[in-house]
Amino acid sequence: MDVSAYAANSYSGGGQTDGPLFEFETPFVYDIPNYLPETTRAIQVMLWAHYKPKVRGVNVFVLSDESVVQDTATANNSNTNIPLPWILNDPSGPYSYTTNWNGDIETASLPVYVEYIYEGGHKHIINQTEADFLSNAGYSAFITAI
Repeated sequence: MDVSAYAANSYSGGGQTDGPLFEFETPFVYDIPNYLPETTRAIQVMLWAHYKPKVRGVNVFVLSDESVVQDTATANNSNTNIPLPWILNDPSGPYSYTTNWNGDIETASLPVYVEYIYEGGHKHIINQTEADFLSNAGYSAFITAI
């Protein structure tokens, strides 16, 4: 039985619940302005420029080569080289296929693809295997024991 939908990935050993459990919250950045992006009125922009921007959780991606990347660079991880497109449910990693007139199917695949995503702004319940993996990737400050 899985701890949560987030724990059912390759690094959790199938979502094992025995042993110590941890909570992982992804890093965050302050990059969302307090006004709407389509605002062109200089008064609103000048007024809200004096306030701190809103916080946003950073998405953390685990790739098939066991490297970790983020959608926005932070002090913990500056690697933002995310392979696109994101296809999470296919272990072979194909991202497109073409059916020829004779019925043959040709596929194209990425050598390194996104295997799992830790969504920003969420607290993920992880086990010891995931905690060790994320600690080695530089996220030990964001992992707390439950």
